Amino acid sequence: MQPAHGKKILILGASGFIGRALSERLGNEQCMCTYNSGKKLVNGIHFNILADSIANIDTSAVSHAVVLFGVTNPDQCANSRELSDAVNIRGIKRVVDELGERQIPCIFASSEVVFDGLKGDYVESDPPHPILRYGIQKRIVEEYIAEKWPLATSIRIAKVYGTRPGDKSLLDGWFQQALLGGEIRCAADFISSAVHIDDVVTSILAICSNGLYGTYHVGGPRGISRYDLFLSLLDAIQKKHRIPSTRVVPCSIDDFVTVEKRPKNVSFVTKKLVRDTGIVLRPFEDGCQEYVGHT
Repeated sequence: MQPAHGKKILILGASGFIGRALSERLGNEQCMCTYNSGKKLVNGIHFNILADSIANIDTSAVSHAVVLFGVTNPDQCANSRELSDAVNIRGIKRVVDELGERQIPCIFASSEVVFDGLKGDYVESDPPHPILRYGIQKRIVEEYIAEKWPLATSIRIAKVYGTRPGDKSLLDGWFQQALLGGEIRCAADFISSAVHIDDVVTSILAICSNGLYGTYHVGGPRGISRYDLFLSLLDAIQKKHRIPSTRVVPCSIDDFVTVEKRPKNVSFVTKKLVRDTGIVLRPFEDGCQEYVGHT
């Protein structure tokens, strides 16, 4: 599941969680990376989506491009609508056009929040109906790609977690909370198909190597609430560590302060991805045990 010999994958927005994992899997010989803000990437190319052009990058050896950059915090998208629209809609459309004009297949990272969360177990053919500005931005680009660029793929990615202590992803934050003990509130009505970062990377590379296009859901094997996720991690922690008494209290996602009301059940069905790539998606419980095993 690597690029063809002598070819590279262009990772646009490689300084984020998925971009770092993808570039680490490929290595410098098999990818080109761009970054904008944050830590400068070694051998990376500085690229400002609002100002720079793909024409300034040598794409002669590029087989595919993965578009990962954008304003990804939903509250920031709602509060700074003009800026987030400029990046997440107009900027990405322009970059996708530039890639398409060069006949470079493009994989666009979309999100679970293109859905309103009323149904759950969404399949790719279910019509998007986002209630967050961030989800609206993703839907607009998805529709643009589907109408204009047949060599492009939209992958709707669920909540991504890692299993390396210190990676600052979902499990890492919860582990630190559990070490402190006391009462921890988790949303029992917020359900998603949380997915391991390694499975996201494997899915992207499989889509590239198999020449797949269209829309794919990239998530874990089933939907699960944040409350049940935390209980799974806590169970794994308690089998290895002595920690203070911890009481996990179920609550609603509506109890947390957010700019926009969050969708509740954005779980995916990933049968299409599994069928077309052969990937085996790891259960969240295995991810919890893996993380704790490293602590």
